[in-house]
Amino acid sequence: LPGEDVVLGAGRRSGRPSLVVTPRHDVAVLAVALDVDRITAALVGLGGTVLDRRARQHQRGEHDSERVAESVTQMCAELTARSDARVFGVGVSIPGAVRERDGLVRFAPNLGWTDEPFAQMLGRELRMTVVTGNDADLGARAEHLRGAAVGANDVAYIAGSVGIGGGFFVGGA
Repeated sequence: LPGEDVVLGAGRRSGRPSLVVTPRHDVAVLAVALDVDRITAALVGLGGTVLDRRARQHQRGEHDSERVAESVTQMCAELTARSDARVFGVGVSIPGAVRERDGLVRFAPNLGWTDEPFAQMLGRELRMTVVTGNDADLGARAEHLRGAAVGANDVAYIAGSVGIGGGFFVGGA
């Protein structure tokens, strides 16, 4: 399969050996968390392994979307310059209401953003696909997929630092 290494299973059994599929180590995505006081960016390999990470502090009022896109672009360039991994996209968590269809940031009061096309702006800068989502919704998904809520059908995830937000799974959806 593209993007995966296939190796033969190492057991001594009769019959045809089993194939073991593992994620490739040279394929990654960029994960970005925008917060009120900092930006965190990481290069994440398939399977969830963090290959490298950067964080940059910023002050309230320094949230002009173009300036933030510039900072994120610089951080992503630093991460990719030090790696041989092929990067296939960027995911950005944003503390605000994000339109799922196109990633438009409808309202992010702690960033001072209303109707900001941040995903499009960052995608142009990075020349790759950028997907955005609400930080608490993404936190709930992450816990449901790999964290404390694995296997749970009903989950409440509360995020709070400067603001407060929540993400929920009800009946597994």
